[in-house]
Amino acid sequence: MAPTTGTASHDPGGSDAGHGGHPPDADAAAGDRHPRRGGAFVNDGAAGGQGKRAIRAARASRRGARRVNLRAALAGRALLGGCVGAVLAALLLWAFHAVAVVDAGAPWERAWLLAIHASCGPALTGAAGDISSLGYPVVIIPVFILAVAWFWLQGDGWRTVRLVAATGALTAVDYGCKRLFARPRPALFPHAFVAGASYPSGHALFAVGFYGAIAALLVAGARRGPPIAVLAAWAALALALGLSRLVLGVHWPTDVIAGYAAGAAVWAAVWVAVPAGWRRAR
Repeated sequence: MAPTTGTASHDPGGSDAGHGGHPPDADAAAGDRHPRRGGAFVNDGAAGGQGKRAIRAARASRRGARRVNLRAALAGRALLGGCVGAVLAALLLWAFHAVAVVDAGAPWERAWLLAIHASCGPALTGAAGDISSLGYPVVIIPVFILAVAWFWLQGDGWRTVRLVAATGALTAVDYGCKRLFARPRPALFPHAFVAGASYPSGHALFAVGFYGAIAALLVAGARRGPPIAVLAAWAALALALGLSRLVLGVHWPTDVIAGYAAGAAVWAAVWVAVPAGWRRAR
C-alpha cells in the first residue's frame, strides 16, 4: 500500500462553513446588528432602549415644565384675586361708611343695641360669648390649617389656593380698614373689653369670607348633589356670629352689615380669579 504523501484536503470553510466563513463571535454579534449607511453597524436592542429612555425623559421634562407653569399661573391668579377682592372690599366699606355710618352710632343703631341688651338675659349673653369665640384667631387659625391640609391631601390644589388667597385678603381688609376708619366701639352698656376699632366687624367679615369659603369649597368638591346641610350650617353660623357681636354690645349694626358685604366681595373676587378643577400633581 502506497503511503499517503499529500496533506489532508482543507475545506476553506472548515468548521465555520455553516457560518459563511465568519468566526462564531462575529456572527453572534451580527445577529443583533444590521448595516447602515457607510457600512456602519448599529445594535438594534441598545439603540431602541436608549431611544425609549430619551423619549420618556423628554416627556417627563415637558410634564414638569407644564406643572411649574400651571402652578405659577395659579399662584399669580390667586394673588391677583386676593388683591382685587381686598380693594373691592375696601371701596365698599369706604362707600358704606360715607353714606350710612355715624361714628357715635346712628339713632336707630343705638335703639337696636339697647333693645337687644334689654331682651337678653345672662344665659343668652353667655351663649353669645361662646359663639363669638369662633371668630377669634385662636379658632380661625387651627380651622384654617386643618382645612388647607385636608384640601391639599385630597389633591385639590385649586381649593387650597382659593382658601389661602381669601384668608390673606380678609386679614388685610380687617387689619387695614379698622385702622383706616378707627370707629369707636359702642359704649351704651358695660361689656367685656375688646381691643381694636369697631368698623368693620371682623367676625362678620370672616363669617362670610372664611367660613363661607370653606362651605362653598366643600360643596364644590362634593361628588354628588350640593349638600344643603353644609350651606345651612354655614348660614346659621354666619348669622349667629353677627348677632353675637350685637348681643355683647361690642359692634354697631352697621359694622356687622359692612363685614358681611366685604367678606362676600373678597370671596367673590377670589372665586372668579382662581380656576376650578386644577388638581395638585401627586
